[in-house]
Amino acid sequence: GCQEAAICEVTMIDFLRAVVAAGGLTALDESRMLSVARLRAAHPSLQQIIEEVANASWAQAKQPVDISYELAVSKQDAVGIQLCMWRVLRESKAIGEADGRA
Repeated sequence: GCQEAAICEVTMIDFLRAVVAAGGLTALDESRMLSVARLRAAHPSLQQIIEEVANASWAQAKQPVDISYELAVSKQDAVGIQLCMWRVLRESKAIGEADGRA
């Protein structure tokens, strides 16, 4: 029968670092990022990785989302583009929540 593919943790860590960088982010807490990499090595899902990184408290913007987006578009980097869109959604939600409390 079919088996679910697992990925070497080292490969997933490198991939996760690349995803974080593609979205214009940096990892503030390497240990939390490594935990995600270990989990995703056993159960790889690109869409879940993108969503997790975009919403991660351990990831912080290294550059503005519009610059990250322009760079991702110029490289035709679909992962970077998706991650930038998730960043915009997260920032919009945070602004809306802050406006609701004001």
